[in-house]
Amino acid sequence: MPHHQKHHYQVDCAKAHKGLFTGIFLMVICIISLILFFVFIKKDQFRNLAVLQAHIVELFIYCINAIACLIAKHHYQVDCAKAHKGLFTGIFLMVICIISLILFFVFIKKDQFRNLAVLQAHIVELFIYCINAIACLIAFFQVRELNYNRRRGVELDNILLIIAQSGLCIFTMFSIIGAQFISQLQNTRLVLINAFACLIQSMLQSVFILDASKRKASTADQVRRKPGREMVTFLLVCNFSMWAINTLETRRAESNPVQMSFYGFWAWTIITHVSTPLTIFYRFHSTVCLCEIWKGTYKIKSEYL
Repeated sequence: MPHHQKHHYQVDCAKAHKGLFTGIFLMVICIISLILFFVFIKKDQFRNLAVLQAHIVELFIYCINAIACLIAKHHYQVDCAKAHKGLFTGIFLMVICIISLILFFVFIKKDQFRNLAVLQAHIVELFIYCINAIACLIAFFQVRELNYNRRRGVELDNILLIIAQSGLCIFTMFSIIGAQFISQLQNTRLVLINAFACLIQSMLQSVFILDASKRKASTADQVRRKPGREMVTFLLVCNFSMWAINTLETRRAESNPVQMSFYGFWAWTIITHVSTPLTIFYRFHSTVCLCEIWKGTYKIKSEYL
């Protein structure tokens, strides 16, 4: 008789992944609500806000739970094969972004921690841009085996993507110029590196979206393996996170002290009001385009059967 025996436990998770992902998303919302509650409840001026957001989150969860109970008898099918790793990694990165945003809004109001708030925000942004750029390169090489339709012309989504990227390029170029000519402030080099990383990441992502939007699976083996879908899923969630950062953090003047010091308050306000809406739209539209790639690229067309 062997002294040690290996035990195998199997859990049937079929038809459970969508509920699991949605439950994890709601759990993340609850964790953020708890963090905000414990941060703000100790401050008299924010005590009512802490209680209010806690009640709103509770009401939202109760409503979602009630809706889930009502539609439980209806079945909707979404093919999520070859996407779970990218989704989990993207959710992990989204949690990092949310924590960074919370720290930013907590520290930016205190003069002694203002530089720390900007520093951690730039570090998190740089990390996300680098990870996203690497994911774009990996996804680009993975989808190359799919059939490329040269006859497919430029569509409206592609034009909107390029127009929106022009706003992001304007923002990053002005950031690079401002950081290049100011060296006496803190985080100047980090702002310069961050702007370059953002520019490179957006270009790689746009090239990938323009290329992948014209590709289709042509064999049953490609439909089964779904090359690049993990990376597409990851990029989709990442762009949603970057959209949140651009919407809540980048547009604030306090998050760009280097640029504001170089251009002045009113000049930088004009620059951000022109470029930031396009930057926000670029992240949102990239998410939509990636969703279309995720949904349609890996469905085999009848002409290849």
